[in-house]
Amino acid sequence: MTKAVRDCKKPVIAMINGAAAGAGLSFAMACDFRVATDKSKFVTAFIDLAFPGDSGLIYFLKTYIGLAKTTELLMTSKPLLGTEAYELGLCNILAREESLKEETLKLANTLAAKPTKAISLQKKLINEFFYSNLSEFNKKEAEYMVQSSLTEDHKEAINAFLEKRKPEFKGQ
Repeated sequence: MTKAVRDCKKPVIAMINGAAAGAGLSFAMACDFRVATDKSKFVTAFIDLAFPGDSGLIYFLKTYIGLAKTTELLMTSKPLLGTEAYELGLCNILAREESLKEETLKLANTLAAKPTKAISLQKKLINEFFYSNLSEFNKKEAEYMVQSSLTEDHKEAINAFLEKRKPEFKGQ
């Protein structure tokens, strides 16, 4: 899914109205631009299900904010509000809630008025040199997701979610 976003020849804009969590956050991070509000939430979420991560989230976060902050967000699943995400560089535009759609469309129109063939080539160049091993990362990530889905901790996470309680992980 996120590879398809990266491979799209046109710029892709994520408008984050509410929460972007887990694979939804991965999808937003794969986009070329992200527009959010101060009330938008960015949540890695995978660790709370006893998963290492999916859909390239680790790859994208590391690219944007570095390994130390990526590790912190992944392992703690601490939610970020839009303001903090903007300050970290995870979103390009921080809009007021009432003007989120307007600001997103304004960016889309700005991009559409540019030389779109050149933008397509810019994106191709970015992908070829800065995302060249995304497919390899996705394969390894899928392998680890399968491994973690077979653990007792993952079963506990699912049961806790269904029973509306906090999971009790045992490292198994």
